[in-house]
Amino acid sequence: MQQLLVHALRQAIVGVAMAGALGIVVIVFAPLPASAACVARVASNDVLWIRNLPNPKAGKVAGIPHNSCEVDIHRDACVGQWCYVTYRGASGWANSWFIR
Repeated sequence: MQQLLVHALRQAIVGVAMAGALGIVVIVFAPLPASAACVARVASNDVLWIRNLPNPKAGKVAGIPHNSCEVDIHRDACVGQWCYVTYRGASGWANSWFIR
């Protein structure tokens, strides 16, 4: 559910209206595009797991091999160190400490 919500928020333009003493100010935020990144700090015999929630105990979606540079990271959709990523069609959460 959280994954779907974050995905929907990234795709939509979010408008925030704030009422001020002298009138109304409207601020519109557009989502940032994903940026290409590489897996780092992962042993050659290991993978970085994409998980279904931003939690090290959450279910595994897919593994990203060490030194892979085909990772799209959505830095505007992070929860602490966990960012929403896409790798070869698999999407979910990965710890950004392992992504450069």
